[in-house]
Amino acid sequence: MAASWRAVLCLIFLAIVNIAAAKIEIVALSASVAGSDGSSSQKRDLLKSSKPLVLSHSEKLTLEVAAKVDGRSLALQQAVAALRHARTGDTAYLAGDMTDRGVVDIVVTSERIARQLGTLSGPFDITVVLGDASQTEGVAHAAGSVTVSHPTTAEGKPAPPPTHPWDPLPEIFHKFRDPVKPVFPLVPLVFSAAIAALLAALVLVVLPAMGMNLKAFPTSPRGAALALAFLGCVGAVAALYAAFWLGLINLVVTLQYAGLLAGPCVITGYLHLSDLAAARAKAD
Repeated sequence: MAASWRAVLCLIFLAIVNIAAAKIEIVALSASVAGSDGSSSQKRDLLKSSKPLVLSHSEKLTLEVAAKVDGRSLALQQAVAALRHARTGDTAYLAGDMTDRGVVDIVVTSERIARQLGTLSGPFDITVVLGDASQTEGVAHAAGSVTVSHPTTAEGKPAPPPTHPWDPLPEIFHKFRDPVKPVFPLVPLVFSAAIAALLAALVLVVLPAMGMNLKAFPTSPRGAALALAFLGCVGAVAALYAAFWLGLINLVVTLQYAGLLAGPCVITGYLHLSDLAAARAKAD
């Protein structure tokens, strides 16, 4: 019993090897050129005739390919027409689709060629490349040539190639406004001095008149620096909230800057209070 199973497995393995070793055979390869109205103007059996084809921008060339392997019809998984320009050597690759008739149709138009090579006119050598996952080797067949012409403009020049969704968009250049000429340097200095004078008047005149006790302000360099730093942080937070209240900044920006100011506020406040406590303990 075991020997018979081994024999069956060997036969299956040999059959698979023979199928994979068989080569793809092209049994039918025809070409037809049809106009915009669907009427065919040129028909060729490319296995028997090598007469060149002519394809204008308003026509469509259809290559029909049928293949067999070891006498059995093969539903090709890959069929590509490679069109190589006779002068430049540039090549456009056009893939085909399997039809309900069991053959592969490869549609060639000037627009499809222009998407890969631009408006390159002239003769192209056609090579049909076939392949399948069940076969170890594909097959390439020279299928003659076709002369392709692209549409032209009213001036007789080649029309630009059609746009493609993945083509790069044109670069946009912005023209910025010319910088404003700065005013006389003395004006900013006078303005800054006026602002500083107003702040000094606020601290030395207005705040004491309102009852603020400035006599308790630290007189030591370290204490004064810590006090000013803490008051500056508190003022920055107050200005930040005022800007948010006035609608100058949104909530996200407010929270970001508030988080950045929280650390300096805590550190300067702690050091300032520690300095005041140390000075009070020393006085006692």
